[in-house]
Amino acid sequence: MDALTELGVRFERHQAYFARGTDDETWLAFCGERGWSVLTKDKQNRYNQWEKEAVVRFGVREFYFASGNLNAQDMADALRVAMNSMRRTHAEHEPPFVASIAKYGGVTVVYDKHGSTHERRQPSKKRQGARRDGESR
Repeated sequence: MDALTELGVRFERHQAYFARGTDDETWLAFCGERGWSVLTKDKQNRYNQWEKEAVVRFGVREFYFASGNLNAQDMADALRVAMNSMRRTHAEHEPPFVASIAKYGGVTVVYDKHGSTHERRQPSKKRQGARRDGESR
């Protein structure tokens, strides 16, 4: 957390308010009510439908490290690079959203109130089929 302090980020630690193992609904609601952003190492959230629904229900802005193999120094380095993008994402995207932080510091919104942003970037099968039919050979 030295990197956050160094970058001038005000933050609160989960353990200052909740015991380890507190259910996600409790602490996500707490953060959402206060308009706090969440920074987590838990990348499994993107696969957990209940957690995605809780992020949406409680209006949470969540950032997570995309790689589960980052040590403390890797996370600090990624945060130093990512911080401006994180601030921009925070300002430009209404809550709720979930954004990943890559090891190199890139920030990508992967989930918002409309669902997966990845799925929306993929061309639909129907549109793909229409393009194929209209292609000249």
